Amino acid sequence: MSESKSAGQRSFIGLHMVVIAIWSSWLISQPATADLRVYVDSPGIPRALPLGTTAFDLFVSNGTSPTTSGSPCLNGNGDELCAWSVKLQASGGVQLVAFTPAALSGTVWRLEPTDIRANGISAISGKLGAEKIGTLHVGVTDVGAIQVVADSISTGVSADLQVRQIAATVVALPEPGVIPGLAACGLFLAALARRSSSAKTADERLAVSPRRDTPTSTWSS
Repeated sequence: MSESKSAGQRSFIGLHMVVIAIWSSWLISQPATADLRVYVDSPGIPRALPLGTTAFDLFVSNGTSPTTSGSPCLNGNGDELCAWSVKLQASGGVQLVAFTPAALSGTVWRLEPTDIRANGISAISGKLGAEKIGTLHVGVTDVGAIQVVADSISTGVSADLQVRQIAATVVALPEPGVIPGLAACGLFLAALARRSSSAKTADERLAVSPRRDTPTSTWSS
């Protein structure tokens, strides 16, 4: 995995610069679209993450309507995705551990514990529907999130060669049980600490208190 990661990191800068060069003339004043999304299971629905290390697949999609007039990645009128670039950011107690690109996808990437940048090109006929980006491995220790950063990096090229903004969205969150579980654990530890402190204080009081012998009554007859 480390060799694949190194190869991806080495090729990331070169290909990413090519993508930026192709898109640079279109990046100004392009309208955002809610159709272009990065997601795990379903657009707009975050994946629930358990405590510990887990992995899930990431997808990007611009829609499912094919071109009926013109040619995809030239002057098409469909939802084909001809190129994409995305930045995801982790926050709180969520860290990015590893990334495996989709097989034969040509995806290149750069991974850090708090963010990942990846891009891919399908400039001949584009990709229709969900395109797998790759598998992301994450570690969860506390409350946090993984979300798409909506900036000049998170964009896609549509069938008519227009640059579209990828919608900002949360793709993964710790599952609901994580928060109450962490809270309960914290309360238990706090109660245990108070109990230990109370017991210690009681022992100290016994250690310093003078001994009081019970007086003995003497009866005379």
